[in-house]
Amino acid sequence: MKTWISFLAFALMTGNAFAGVVGLSYQSGAVTNGADPRYNCSVAVWAGNSSGIGSWASGTYVRNDDGLTGIVLSGHQSFGTTNFEVRTGPDVFTNPLGTYTFTNNLSVDPRYVHTDLAGRRWDTAVLWGVTLPGITPARILSTVPTLGTQIIISGYGGLTPVGGPWGTYAGIRLMGTNLVQNYGTWFGAGSPVANAMIVSRMDSSGGLSEMIGSPGDSGGSAFFDMGGELYLAANLTTNVPNGFFYGDFTGGMAMGNAPTYSFVTSSLQIPTPGAAALLGVAGLVACRRRRS
Repeated sequence: MKTWISFLAFALMTGNAFAGVVGLSYQSGAVTNGADPRYNCSVAVWAGNSSGIGSWASGTYVRNDDGLTGIVLSGHQSFGTTNFEVRTGPDVFTNPLGTYTFTNNLSVDPRYVHTDLAGRRWDTAVLWGVTLPGITPARILSTVPTLGTQIIISGYGGLTPVGGPWGTYAGIRLMGTNLVQNYGTWFGAGSPVANAMIVSRMDSSGGLSEMIGSPGDSGGSAFFDMGGELYLAANLTTNVPNGFFYGDFTGGMAMGNAPTYSFVTSSLQIPTPGAAALLGVAGLVACRRRRS
């Protein structure tokens, strides 16, 4: 018998712009492989200010074709922040594999889906100059998946039953599968990102482990498995427009959309010394690892 649980997706922002993200539902028992070390490139990310005010969400450790690495995350969680903590492993609060801090090394995509009081809320961002020892980064998919493509969804969001209060971000990596069923035009996303988004719905077509996003899954991973190697197909980012409810679908910015691919891959280039100095190069190189 199929048992369904629906989730409210939220980035659990504290002190930043409101970050409603995606609805989440999955079949009971579907999320069983979050501890698989193959998916350690799916990471937890805290973004905030120097006073410690911020929020936890998700991200993906990636590399470009030049071998440069960084983390793709959600811009609407990280826009305007300067301090970042990245934790790796299936349970990042109880037993993180590693904890790393970075400062002032964020690039944000100049396009947007969401809006805030400033008239913008960025949906894709990149932490550049990031190396996570012992973690194999995902490749970046250079094409937009065709409809019907199976994707693997991963993130650290909390669980929220239908009609219940928002779930707590517990730092546990959850995973499932779904299909690319639509693009952003399906739910009315406007220019310039309508055709830059892939959409997965909650309708049983994704298989026994069908899943969409969850609270704190902002910036999380939609992977495509190509020959046994993980490629980041999209980062989870979509809010719920009028006429839809949390749990209906997940949308993500497709890495293979030409402007997005160019932004992400080029953002992994460490700026020249002059530019880095403007960003605070002393902060950028301050990376450390803490053992749990």
